[in-house]
Amino acid sequence: MVILISFCTLTGGHSSERPHCIKLGNVVCHIKRHCTLGRKSNRKKQRIEVQKAIEKEHNRQKLIAYLILFPGVALFIWGILLFDKTFIPTQTQVIITLLGATIGFIVVHFLWRHKEYGLFATLFFGFFLGGPIPFTFVATTNYYLRTEESENIELDILETGNRSRRKSNCRTPYVIVEHLDIKKDILFPCDYEKTISKYKRLTLTVSKGFWGYPVFINKKLND
Repeated sequence: MVILISFCTLTGGHSSERPHCIKLGNVVCHIKRHCTLGRKSNRKKQRIEVQKAIEKEHNRQKLIAYLILFPGVALFIWGILLFDKTFIPTQTQVIITLLGATIGFIVVHFLWRHKEYGLFATLFFGFFLGGPIPFTFVATTNYYLRTEESENIELDILETGNRSRRKSNCRTPYVIVEHLDIKKDILFPCDYEKTISKYKRLTLTVSKGFWGYPVFINKKLND
């Protein structure tokens, strides 16, 4: 069509032929405009598809992050509550957590090896993926699979005090005792908030845990 139009333009053509040339020119212009609009429409569709793909990937990443973070935090809290009733060195707890976190880091790094995540994000999610599992596993099995035999031990109270208020009006009373060279804070109900300081000794009912770490299942303050 372009060749014909150019030919008509060059030769001039007869007056009777020129309308045909003009018509052909209009057709070509219409086709050109249609192609231009088509290309613009395709580019717009491609941009929309890319945006949808990016949004879908972003939502998937958020879901994975939530599935790692919230269960990990919940497991940590549960493990801490059980270890509060266990005479276990802090160093041991840290080693258990770091071993799990190392495995979690390796797993996350392998799964995200083709994605552009920073080292901090990989370490963070690796920690919450792997750390809570062995931490809570040891705490749970040691406490709930303890031996049936128990004994009462009486310990000197090294220190008493009250923790700062949070949402409630109670300043949680606590005592610090030492058993097997392990110092431990033991909390008490708010009924002892104003009287905790007068107690000098503490009786604990202790059982041997599954992993050998003693756990106490009952506590009693003595004057």
